[in-house]
Amino acid sequence: MALAALLYLSRPEPEDLKTWAPVSHPIPPAPGRVEIPPFTAAEDRTFQLFLYGKSDSKTCPESAIDWAILRNGKAEASGSSKADQLSFSDNAIACWIAEFNAQKGDRYGVSLNVHKVALTNAKLLVQTYPNVWLDAYYGKEFFRLFDTVASALLALAAVTLLLVVSLLKRVLD
Repeated sequence: MALAALLYLSRPEPEDLKTWAPVSHPIPPAPGRVEIPPFTAAEDRTFQLFLYGKSDSKTCPESAIDWAILRNGKAEASGSSKADQLSFSDNAIACWIAEFNAQKGDRYGVSLNVHKVALTNAKLLVQTYPNVWLDAYYGKEFFRLFDTVASALLALAAVTLLLVVSLLKRVLD
C-alpha cells in the first residue's frame, strides 16, 4: 500500500491551465498577409477564431479575410470570413470567423490574407469556447484537492495497518 501511495504521489503534475492565455494578434488596417505565431495545444480542444475590434454599429461590419489553419506547419483547413457576431461592451465587437479542433501536443498557427477590415484596432483572437479553459482549470483544482485528501487517507491507512499488525503480533505472542 505504501508503494502504491508513493507511485501515486510521484506521477507528473497535470498541465496548469492558468498559464494559458488566448492568442491575441493585431491585424493591420491595410490589406496584406498576416501570420499568427504558432502555439502548442495543451489539451484536445476546439478553438475559435474571432476578429475583434471597435465598431460604431452593433453588427459585424463587412470584412474580407481568407484564413488557413496550420497544424505542425501544414495546412489543415481554410476558408473565408463570415459575419456572425458575439457582442462585447464599450462598442467592441467580436466577429466569428471559424473554429477548429486541436489535438494535444500539436502546434497550430493561423495564416490570414486580409482584404478588408472594417473594425478599428482589430485583433485576431484564437480562444476556446468561453470559460472552457476556466472550467478545466477548476476541475483540475478539484482533483488536486482530491489528490491531497486521497494521499492523506492512504498514509493514514498504511500507518493504521502497521499499528494493527504490531498490536496483533503482541497479542498473539
